[in-house]
Amino acid sequence: MRRQKSVLAADFRGRGAASIAAFILTAVILGPEIPLIFGTIYFMLELYQPRHFERLEDRPTSLNYAFLLINGFLMMAVFSLPAVFVWQVDGFTPKLTAVVYLVATQMHVVLVRSTHIPFGVFNMIPMIVGYYVLLYLYHLEGGAMWELQFGVIGCTILNGYFIFAMVLNNRVARDLAAARHKAEAANAAKSQFLSAMSHELRTPLNGIIGIGQLIAEDPHHPDQPERAARLIQSARALQRIVDDVLDLTRVEQGRVRLEPETVRLRDEICALVHLYEPEARERGLRLHADVAENLPEYVHLDPVRLRQILGNLMSNAVKFTVKGEVGLFVMRGPDSQLVIRVSDTGIGIPAQTLPNIFTAFYQQDHGTSAMMRRGTGLGLTICQDLAHLMGGQITVESTEGVGTTFTLELPLVATERPADVTSPAPAIPALPQGLTILVVDDTPTNLMVTSALLSSQGFDIHEARSGKDALDQLTSLKAAVVLMDVNMPEMDGVEAFRQIRARNNPVPVIALTADAMAGDEQRYLDLGFDGYLPKPVGRDQMIQEISRVLA
Repeated sequence: MRRQKSVLAADFRGRGAASIAAFILTAVILGPEIPLIFGTIYFMLELYQPRHFERLEDRPTSLNYAFLLINGFLMMAVFSLPAVFVWQVDGFTPKLTAVVYLVATQMHVVLVRSTHIPFGVFNMIPMIVGYYVLLYLYHLEGGAMWELQFGVIGCTILNGYFIFAMVLNNRVARDLAAARHKAEAANAAKSQFLSAMSHELRTPLNGIIGIGQLIAEDPHHPDQPERAARLIQSARALQRIVDDVLDLTRVEQGRVRLEPETVRLRDEICALVHLYEPEARERGLRLHADVAENLPEYVHLDPVRLRQILGNLMSNAVKFTVKGEVGLFVMRGPDSQLVIRVSDTGIGIPAQTLPNIFTAFYQQDHGTSAMMRRGTGLGLTICQDLAHLMGGQITVESTEGVGTTFTLELPLVATERPADVTSPAPAIPALPQGLTILVVDDTPTNLMVTSALLSSQGFDIHEARSGKDALDQLTSLKAAVVLMDVNMPEMDGVEAFRQIRARNNPVPVIALTADAMAGDEQRYLDLGFDGYLPKPVGRDQMIQEISRVLA
């Protein structure tokens, strides 16, 4: 009823002007007495209507609700009753005016008084009755029976249509209100996300800039190894934020492909627990895991996505637990399900926020400390999407102040082929000392970092700061491989690559780019590049790709 009240309030001026015009028209046809009486009663009911809404809001009883419905009924009855008097005036114009009077009033009910269906129906009853009264009066004036019958059929169809239109209008209004609410919620979530992103980006950036200044001021300080480690840690924190955003985009676009393998389940769980043991120990928490004995030793699933989901759940559990314990329990569920529970004795989640916990950009305001509000609000969304992609789901149970349990359910596919278990990662291949590499990048910092990482391995590094500079150097330089930045001013990396091939230079060219969205690698390979390295890139990645290209 609150929405109906706001709609009527917004329509008050237009409704008032239309009512005055209608009563003036009636006065022209009937004289002033009848319109004055009905107009006075109508406007008294109109002015008293908001009080009924307020009374219903203050005390939502059946009696107050009935008073509101009766008030609406009386308003429309008083407003449409003059049509009966106008009809009885001789001539075509009065009769047409009476019919228009009822139709216009009924349209008003459909457009303005149908937000609450019972209220709209009660408001429409006087017009429905009015049509049949006019038909009866027409019959008394000498109208034929068949005309009366056709009139009744026509009015019934018309009234049925108006009722249908009222219900449809109500549904459209509710859908629009829901869409508006959803858009407002999305906008609020976006604002919250941008605020969180600002915090999440500035925190590691502060560490990177600050430690960089310390290193520059005193390059021989004994704390340099620790500073360098924290610098790398801050940079990786930034990379995790970017990866979260990219992962969400890939999942939403359906570009994430699973790569299931045969894995030893107990090893995966133990590795995950060992990963979070130091942080749990530092916070004074007990971290324990339990894998049921009736589970198969080897299972077939995507280990990377399993680690991503459980890693996020474990990270949240440790982060939001001040004291107590965090547990990881793996068991066999019904219908060949693998059930993994991550439970904690942390601060818990309020019941009213649980429905939004898997919504993108949503962050619970735990209200305890800034530490409790870290994150972009994307982790659980990505986890749920990945779980669905793997044929499962994640559910959550929580009691505020007691703790939270996230349950991951996945299809359990047992396998007895240990030989299929993923082999250890291949060793970094050895490249010949003195290998000539041309590094092309317009950003001095990136150029310096890439060159330094490769120079430390004994390679002969040459630098170019633009595509044109690279072309000039390649006229005389016999490079074994080129690392080509793609986004450069004047001549970008793609055009420089085309010019290299146009000069019949077969040197392998690897695209070194910040374009890291799904499909970007294939796009550059389709352009003819021999390899692809997405930024940020480490030394091991560069050596792996260079070795692959030169193999």
